[in-house]
Amino acid sequence: MAIPLIGSAKGMQFYKMAEPPGLVINLPHGYPKPGARVPGAPFKRLAIQRKGQGSQLRVYFLLDENAEVAAEAAGLRVTLRGKRPAKKS
Repeated sequence: MAIPLIGSAKGMQFYKMAEPPGLVINLPHGYPKPGARVPGAPFKRLAIQRKGQGSQLRVYFLLDENAEVAAEAAGLRVTLRGKRPAKKS
């Protein structure tokens, strides 16, 4: 999934959410261009919250997946890498 940005991805941090499955992406100097949306399966929803000059994005998945976020020239790319390993009890 490509997310076009206004501003910069500089200082970006992200972490995985367990329930519901997804990612939180903190962008201190950028935010998605208007009209950014989820392309469909395996992504479920994109929630955007402005934070000063930056924003926080929450990308929700249909299934519990490993994900990577990479900064590109025009924005961000979120790539899913398959199911996360099961937790041991």
